[in-house]
Amino acid sequence: MTSLNFIIHEQLKGGKNSMQVDPRSGRHYPKKAWADWRNRVVADLRFYLNQIGFKEIITKPCRITVKYWAGDNRRRDIPALSDSIFHILERAQIVKDDFQFKTMVWGYMGVDKVNARAEIIIEEL
Repeated sequence: MTSLNFIIHEQLKGGKNSMQVDPRSGRHYPKKAWADWRNRVVADLRFYLNQIGFKEIITKPCRITVKYWAGDNRRRDIPALSDSIFHILERAQIVKDDFQFKTMVWGYMGVDKVNARAEIIIEEL
C-alpha cells in the first residue's frame, strides 16, 4: 500500500470564489492571485516529490487526511479548501483523478498566525 505525507506551508485558498468568467466566451478560469498560489504550491510539492523519489502517480482508491491550521480567524469554506487541495494533487501528478478519494478526514486544528499549514496524508485503500 502506498502512503504519502507532506505539508503545505501556507494558508490554504479556496477555489470556488476565485474563479472568473470571460463574458464573451463563457469560459471559466481562475483569478490570477489564486492561480499564482496554486502554481507555487504545486511547484513546492513537485520539488518535495523529486527529493523523496516519488515517481508513480497514484491510480487506486485513496483516503486523504488533512490537519489544517488557519493563519487567521476568518471564516473558511471547507468544501472549497478541500477542492483546492484535490486540484493541486492532480496538477502535481500525485493522483490521476480526485475521484479516487473515497474517504476524507478533515481536522481543523485551530489558528497559527505564524505557521498556517495543512498536513496531508494520502493512503491507498
